[in-house]
Amino acid sequence: QKQIEPIVNQIRVAQVEGARLFDKGRAKRGQLVEVKFNNKKYLMQYASSDKLPGYEFLLFIDESKSLAEYRNLEISYKRFIPAYFLIGILIALYLSRQALKPVSLLEDGFDRLQEENYSYRIDSKSVDESQKLLEQFNYMMEELNQRNEMRPFVSDAVNHLFKIMSQDNQIVESNGAVLFSDIRSFTSISEQNSAEEIVEMLNEYFTLWQDIVHRHGGIIDRFEGDAISVVFLEEVHQDYMHRAIKTAQEFKARLPNFNLERSKHNKFSVENGIGIAESMVSFAVVGTEEKQEFFIYGDAPESAEHLEAVSKVGIYTNIMIDHRIYETTKDSFKFETLALDGIETKPIYELKTLKYFEGEIENA
Repeated sequence: QKQIEPIVNQIRVAQVEGARLFDKGRAKRGQLVEVKFNNKKYLMQYASSDKLPGYEFLLFIDESKSLAEYRNLEISYKRFIPAYFLIGILIALYLSRQALKPVSLLEDGFDRLQEENYSYRIDSKSVDESQKLLEQFNYMMEELNQRNEMRPFVSDAVNHLFKIMSQDNQIVESNGAVLFSDIRSFTSISEQNSAEEIVEMLNEYFTLWQDIVHRHGGIIDRFEGDAISVVFLEEVHQDYMHRAIKTAQEFKARLPNFNLERSKHNKFSVENGIGIAESMVSFAVVGTEEKQEFFIYGDAPESAEHLEAVSKVGIYTNIMIDHRIYETTKDSFKFETLALDGIETKPIYELKTLKYFEGEIENA
């Protein structure tokens, strides 16, 4: 029972550290306070009971005994901290490796892409969200591989123009040299040979054209019956006029061998004329989403067709050019002015020589 000077086991409460906290009401019921008495630590608790009204108690617990298990657990925990830390690092490394594995695979994939190895595929057998990403990469590589297989049929000049047009330029305007050529007496050839033989010849003939045009950086505008129209743009090559003439030269130089190979198989031979004209031209792609074609318009296409028609009276190479091309390239090639006795108001020039990679062929 409370006294003026309460005692606990014959020890005055006032002598116990922390006791004043309870006397002054600053300690809550049930609160533990660490106290020291006779050089020994205790946990002291203030308590009361409804069954003993008017009585209050101070309970003392030996700290060393009550916290012994906690101390042992703390010591054990501290001993295993390095092991727990190492295990945590290993788990984190494993998880990070699993998470970064798709990134590493994609990095390798893009390295192959930079090397233009479009046949490379990533093993996308995965069960997490990265599987779809890897499958999308493989799909992209498949599309690029298909486009790469089509590259022999698309010249660098076309790729350059498409790059320009992809920048919201639907029409590309440039100075251009247009080469136009068709086969001599094609109507008679068609009447004297079967449709299968005509188609076979045209496929071989245009294949030869395509190979030469592609090498000289031209763009095949169209195949029209036995005729072909090719354009060389200043936007793509500064020496576009020279490239047009070299293309015509090479084709004419290779045509005899083309006919020789056909004659070995008892096939008919062909001859052609070529006209080359220069002007400002506009390049565009027209058509529908299902089918699109090149469209080149200006004065040069019509002039080139006219020059090709005039080439029938040529005596050297049957390669005719206009005055603008002559003035630009006359120091590089040999020309002869074609006299048409008042039929033409503007001078027309015929290329006199065929210069080919294996040598020069002079036409007498």
